[in-house]
Amino acid sequence: MKLDRTVIIPSTDIPLAQQLLKSLIYDEDVLVVVVLGDDEVSKSAVQYADKRAKAVVAGFERKIAWILSKTILEKEIKQITPGIKDVSKEDLSNVVAFSVSLDNKVADIVYTKDEISFSRMEIAFLEAGKK
Repeated sequence: MKLDRTVIIPSTDIPLAQQLLKSLIYDEDVLVVVVLGDDEVSKSAVQYADKRAKAVVAGFERKIAWILSKTILEKEIKQITPGIKDVSKEDLSNVVAFSVSLDNKVADIVYTKDEISFSRMEIAFLEAGKK
């Protein structure tokens, strides 16, 4: 699978994983979709999001953080400031992805029950770009 705009967050090196996630969300001036897990649904979400991330809308660049394990950065994920949505209140086993705005707030959550598609991943980016 060819990914151009995706940073793969490793599940074996916790300090590196923490650093990569922090950098993407707090240090870079980009809209971020964070995809959780390494199952087929997550892989589809990453592929769709990566293709949608090539678009620059209203001057905002887009990136994807693909966290291969839903549990390794749970504490860090739960500490991301709530925005339109609040990922800290979610059972991450039910979450495929979520988007983070330029002001580092959770903008949208994609659940396992949602249809994973180009459109759904575009909505996640658009929600992040509203603020």
